Amino acid sequence: MKIEGIQSGVSYPLSKGIGQGSREITKSFEMKGLGDEVIKKERKYNEEQLNKAIEKANKSFQPFDRKFERTIHEKTGAVMVKVIDSSNDEVIRELPPEKILDMVAHMLEVAGILLDKRG
Repeated sequence: MKIEGIQSGVSYPLSKGIGQGSREITKSFEMKGLGDEVIKKERKYNEEQLNKAIEKANKSFQPFDRKFERTIHEKTGAVMVKVIDSSNDEVIRELPPEKILDMVAHMLEVAGILLDKRG
């Protein structure tokens, strides 16, 4: 669903590795003001808030035999959410898809190799 005048996106901290401390997720919002200016706002979510949101979603999706599972992509450090069929533990959807994150990680790795050879 698109709401006119509001665009939003999630930024993934690709440079950060997986840590044991509190990890923050940043969600960026762009909104148009009264004129043509664009107002940028960011909200930060810590791991505890993310876990509570997933638990709440899991409770509301139990009647539909669906559950959510949060994982961290190993190479990029991006947060992935999987929608899983509870009856047979089949992954229905991954957001963002793991294959895309693998491709991004490979591109970053290749870019790093190219930069290292030049320098």
